[in-house]
Amino acid sequence: MLSQRDEASKSYTQAITAFDEALRRDPDYVAAHNNKRTTLINLGGLEARFLQQDEAMQRYIQAVAAFDEALRIATDDVSPERGLSSRTFRELSARS
Repeated sequence: MLSQRDEASKSYTQAITAFDEALRRDPDYVAAHNNKRTTLINLGGLEARFLQQDEAMQRYIQAVAAFDEALRIATDDVSPERGLSSRTFRELSARS
């Protein structure tokens, strides 16, 4: 039986796989990029809570890439306030 953390991690991973499949079919699907970003942030937060800092940082970097792609496609439809906390957004921006 999987722990609650493992179940959450598995659910996030399955969602990311589904978003990747949607993006394979339609690379300009803004909602898929944005939802993938949100899911990656949530998975990163889960990993950070369990002291998996390297994994969490990779998720956050992937989230920024997904957000950048959503912005590239539809600048008017996406904003950092919809998924990234201002603190997380500032931290990630400072690293790049």
